Amino acid sequence: ESRDHRVREAIVRAQQADRQKDILGVITNLLQAERHATGRERDVIRLQLAQRYRDSQRFEQAAVWFQKVADEADQPALRKRARGKADAVRGEIERQRPRQENPQKNKDYK
Repeated sequence: ESRDHRVREAIVRAQQADRQKDILGVITNLLQAERHATGRERDVIRLQLAQRYRDSQRFEQAAVWFQKVADEADQPALRKRARGKADAVRGEIERQRPRQENPQKNKDYK
């Protein structure tokens, strides 16, 4: 449980939104909690944000949050795990990009 009442209240609202299947409400309240959280509590909230974005197929936002955890967490194992997750989501972004044909491939050189 957080010492900061703003974090506690935002987390409670995020949990209520989750029970109502309101992903936007969950993310909005987690973002608010993250602004006021510090240390490991902030890392946990950031990880939750990354996972929520990933689960809602918002891969670019997920990659940003996983990378924040990878860059700023104080636990080496968490940094490593988050870096792997960021790389995995970036891979998914690449897989979803439409394949653009190489324009040189279709030119008829004479």
